[in-house]
Amino acid sequence: MVGNRTRGAPQVKPKATAQRLFQVSFAPIDELHPDPKNARTHSESQLALLKKSLREWGWYAPIGVARGLVVFGNGRLEAARGLRDEGVHIDGTPSPDEAPIVDLSHLSAEQIKALSLADNRLPELAGWDNSLLAEALGELNAAAFDITSIGFSNADLASLTEAFDPASIIVVPVTPVDDRFWISIRGPLRSQAPALQKLRVLMAEIEGVVVENGTVTDDGPARL
Repeated sequence: MVGNRTRGAPQVKPKATAQRLFQVSFAPIDELHPDPKNARTHSESQLALLKKSLREWGWYAPIGVARGLVVFGNGRLEAARGLRDEGVHIDGTPSPDEAPIVDLSHLSAEQIKALSLADNRLPELAGWDNSLLAEALGELNAAAFDITSIGFSNADLASLTEAFDPASIIVVPVTPVDDRFWISIRGPLRSQAPALQKLRVLMAEIEGVVVENGTVTDDGPARL
């Protein structure tokens, strides 16, 4: 008698450990508190520029928050509060009283402190391709865009444009050298002769150049 063959339950592959997903939510502005130990400062002129940028583009980056304190985005938060008090609803939020945030409470205290510093310091280490910067600012200026609203002055544009304008390059006239000239080599006598020989061979390869024999003297320079 052959018994019935039973099939076992299908094997299920274990799921990979779920990774934390970047999620943006909204929080009341008045419930977001700047870190009193935040080392970054914001001048009135910079806050005015931040206000302009929020008016122009709306919320383009969330504020990092951990355990009730702002990790990054203190300047944007202060600018947003100023606009809210002026009755401005920044585009991108359900109400003027809210700001987009990302919760960073999963980080350790040391990671939070380091991230707060890195978020400000790392962009400072970047540079500019001045030729491309001049081109971009020139295009914005030609389109009547106020480049001062993004932190550049008209003087910046003028200096960059002048630096990369071919018409502004000063050509220094160079007078032709004489048909005959001397080349001196200084150094220990034993090394002067081989150096002179290499130079003589090299210059002899140039069309139209005639190299005369030189002498090595005890007073320092050797002449061809």
